[in-house]
Amino acid sequence: MEYHIQENTERYSEGVMKKKHIIISVGCFLLIIIGGPIIINELYKSNKGYVTVWNGSDMLSYFGAILGTVATILGAIATIWVLNRTITFSLKQLRYERYIQKQGNKWANIENLFVCALIHAQPLTLNSIYLSSISNQSTMIGCAELQKYIYDAKGAFDNIVGTIEDSDLPKVEKLLDALRKINDINSQQANSFFDLLMSYHMISNNSDESARTIGSLALLEKQKAISAKIDKIHSNDYLALLNLKKECFKEIYQNIDDEAKRILDQDKSGGRR
Repeated sequence: MEYHIQENTERYSEGVMKKKHIIISVGCFLLIIIGGPIIINELYKSNKGYVTVWNGSDMLSYFGAILGTVATILGAIATIWVLNRTITFSLKQLRYERYIQKQGNKWANIENLFVCALIHAQPLTLNSIYLSSISNQSTMIGCAELQKYIYDAKGAFDNIVGTIEDSDLPKVEKLLDALRKINDINSQQANSFFDLLMSYHMISNNSDESARTIGSLALLEKQKAISAKIDKIHSNDYLALLNLKKECFKEIYQNIDDEAKRILDQDKSGGRR
């Protein structure tokens, strides 16, 4: 806060000094233009003192030529100054845009990795896998899909950690912790469904119809309890994770924009920090 106040104060002081210099310079230039001919006229009007071989009109012509030369030189200097300012601004703008593009692309790729990880971390997928396995009488396939669900979620998480630079980890540390937590929770529920499918497979192969009926009802109650828990995980943890991801990257992109503007302002102030 103190830095910004000091910086704004310095910029204001520099602006005031520049205005004073411009006013003084313009005033002196006008004084020379207006005062020069008057002084020459007064010196030659009396026709006294040091006598020259040239008259007043010659002196005025000479004075006009000098002013014309000075004006041409000043015009050239002004043209060079404007051209330099234009080139300098273009270079600053190019630096600004390159920073925005580089950082924006980097974090867009990281965000896509998080989107992929969040898709694999969707807890409701577990309910779909289990119910599909039961309805299709394919318990072994269901067990394989549950294992794949766990490995895919872990792989997507590892891709994020392996891609992000160590210096950038603090920016998404909270989001990574939340993602790791929900993956662990989902893995527990997937293992519960896995055990349930194995039990269902054993019960379905039981020759005793009565035992199959009782066992199926027991498994149904366990399945309802697990599904209810998964619904709760989705409503609380997963939706909160989606919102956290949105807020996290909103802040990251805002910081990129702020840093780019700071770089541009720093260039305008001559690199002063």
